[in-house]
Amino acid sequence: MPYLVGEGSPEWDLYLEQAESEGIEAPAISAFEYVEPWRAKTSVLSFPDTPGPEPIIPAQPQSPYVGRPVAPQGFFARLFGRRPTLAPAPQPSPEQWQDWRSKFEEREDASAKHALWQISGLVAKFRAAGVKRVIGAYDGGGDESFTHFRSVEMNDGRVISEVGNGGLDYSALIDEAASAIMGRFDAGEFMLRGVLTIDFDACTITDEKNADVVFGPSAEDLG
Repeated sequence: MPYLVGEGSPEWDLYLEQAESEGIEAPAISAFEYVEPWRAKTSVLSFPDTPGPEPIIPAQPQSPYVGRPVAPQGFFARLFGRRPTLAPAPQPSPEQWQDWRSKFEEREDASAKHALWQISGLVAKFRAAGVKRVIGAYDGGGDESFTHFRSVEMNDGRVISEVGNGGLDYSALIDEAASAIMGRFDAGEFMLRGVLTIDFDACTITDEKNADVVFGPSAEDLG
């Protein structure tokens, strides 16, 4: 993954206290710790230079909490149009939870593979435009996640930090790369920051481990 600080750590508890009392927007950089991407489970992920068959993404599994039964209504309740009473939601069994979790993980893995497939489909287009590497950033936690363009390195050695609409969708590329290595990173009591490089020569996505790069001058303001 990237650099993360979250629930269960003293740094996170301190941040929550400071956020409430002092209004700070993010923990100190020293509070973050690097962890490898949780979907790819590696900091360097390869992709084919040509796309194969499109991976199928299974349907979203139904939550084990869905389907609260309605308590039976008596004659007078129906006569006077009273609203039905919802019975207490049944607690999912361990087997139901395991089944849901298994289906959820299957869908997340398929989504990550589909993201790699999408990137493979862009290789020829980016190579034809002379693009060697694209660098992007991502951040998330709570219930939000974002990706950001940083720079592009061309085959002639030029590094460009601002790109126009030249027929290449850098935002979509970085979104797919973040999905491929991270899966979802928008739900949980944590905050993370990461930088990734899409290399069209090596056909790899590399998650940056150097904190100076992740939190350097090009990083989004942490607050």
